[in-house]
Amino acid sequence: IKTTVLPTSVAMQTVSKSYVDTALAAAISGHPLDDSSPYVLKTGDTMTGALSLPGDPAKPNEDALAHLDHAALVLDGATPLGPSLLPGPSDAAWIAQFGARRLAAHLRDGDAPRDALKHALADAGKSFAGLSREPIREKWQTPCASLMMVVDTDPLRPTQAREPATATSPASADARGGGGSGPRSIQFFWYGDCAAIVEQDGQVEMIGETLEKRQAEAARAKLAARTAKMSSAAGINRPEIEPLLRAARNRINSGRNWLFSPDPRAASHAMHRTMTLHEGALM
Repeated sequence: IKTTVLPTSVAMQTVSKSYVDTALAAAISGHPLDDSSPYVLKTGDTMTGALSLPGDPAKPNEDALAHLDHAALVLDGATPLGPSLLPGPSDAAWIAQFGARRLAAHLRDGDAPRDALKHALADAGKSFAGLSREPIREKWQTPCASLMMVVDTDPLRPTQAREPATATSPASADARGGGGSGPRSIQFFWYGDCAAIVEQDGQVEMIGETLEKRQAEAARAKLAARTAKMSSAAGINRPEIEPLLRAARNRINSGRNWLFSPDPRAASHAMHRTMTLHEGALM
């Protein structure tokens, strides 16, 4: 039996269950024990901004991360809007994790970023065709994901792989530019609402269309809720909301609405930007 004794600095911060219960009850009633206001009362209070609700902890992880010595990428699987076509926890989890593995493999083998996208998308198409229980009848059934891929294309950069990320790695990565090698030419490729944040020379910049996409998504949720005469915070699997969400998803892989999916055509529709990062930049 192994026991652990809390250090004095930690032990002095512990509180009893009764204190926690009292504090929670006081906060819920609108009269917290301190000056904070962690809750919005149903009557009398006003919200001035958007409300972000936590996800279902029982859902499978539908995000994936991969990184090499010269590249990092994140995929955010789009929540399925119906029964899965593939074996496994969810089609969204499959496309995110499969895409991360294949993109990393092609970049590791020396593919240019756009070629890595093309080849990974082709791989996804072949794998999906072999695993799918039935063909896609409407676009909303397509496994798809947002993507942000960042690649250092400077030829002087070594390309050895680091330890591969696992399927359960958090969808985030830090990379510092420079390393004493001067400015670096960094390429960003993305689909959907994934983003990269760059801090350089005291300035912070977001690469991607996250804010625009999220605002558009919020507007669609409000419209769907108003049409269905229900709260915009309702679960997406409610029968009243599903047809509207499916109609919106049916627009993927057309116009400016391309996503990472089992469709090789998406390679030529990825958004792209090149940026020079100097030593000490944080990405």
